Amino acid sequence: MDLELSEWKQQIDLLPNSQIIDVRTKTEFQKGHILGSTIIDIKQLDLFIQRINQLDKSKVYFVYCKAGVRGAQACRMMSRLQNLRCYNLKGGLKQWTGPIHCLKKEVGN
Repeated sequence: MDLELSEWKQQIDLLPNSQIIDVRTKTEFQKGHILGSTIIDIKQLDLFIQRINQLDKSKVYFVYCKAGVRGAQACRMMSRLQNLRCYNLKGGLKQWTGPIHCLKKEVGN
């Protein structure tokens, strides 16, 4: 299910047993992500499916990508394959108004 930013943030606050998942690539994640989010790259489909198969079914998942398309796709797959309860951030990280956490590139990488 797609949620507008205000509702997405509100639901996270209301559901303490939730997890934020970033479905973008590792490079995109390193450039900036929502603090506390876990990366599960949907473009690496086999690994994505493997990882969602390991997710806790008692949790609620809040998913985002850059613009909302991959996030919506990820939510559909998570619901269909594992019957997980998940919400996509409509418009993706482009809509995010909170702080963005960036990872520093390590020397030699």
